[in-house]
Amino acid sequence: MKAIIAAKYFLAKDVKKKLFNNKIAIYNGRSFYEGNARLNKYLFLSQVVYLAKYEKRLFEDDFLAYENGPVIEEVMASYARLNDSKEVEISDDILAFLDKIYIFSQIRLTNKHYV
Repeated sequence: MKAIIAAKYFLAKDVKKKLFNNKIAIYNGRSFYEGNARLNKYLFLSQVVYLAKYEKRLFEDDFLAYENGPVIEEVMASYARLNDSKEVEISDDILAFLDKIYIFSQIRLTNKHYV
C-alpha cells in the first residue's frame, strides 16, 4: 500500500480539520503546515507500530529524516491537494488498524500530549 492512501484516510477522518489544518508553524527557522507535519507523524507512528506487530511494513514508501521529524516526500508535497480527497479503498483489517492509531492519538491529544 502507498502511504498516500493512509494519509487520505486520516485526512477524511478529521472532518473539522482540527488536526490536519493549514496553520503555518515555524520551527528551527523553517515554516511549514502544522497539519502536514502532524499527518506525517501519524504515518510514521502507523508504520512503526504495524512493523512491530506484524513484522512487515504497512506501506512501501520510505521516510526521509527532516529536522522536524520523519516525512514521506509524496505526502508532504501533495498535502494541500490531499485535503480534498474523500474516498479511499483500504482493506477492513488495515482500516481497523488505522482507526486504532487515530483513536489512540486522539486520546493522547485530549490529555495534552503532542503526537
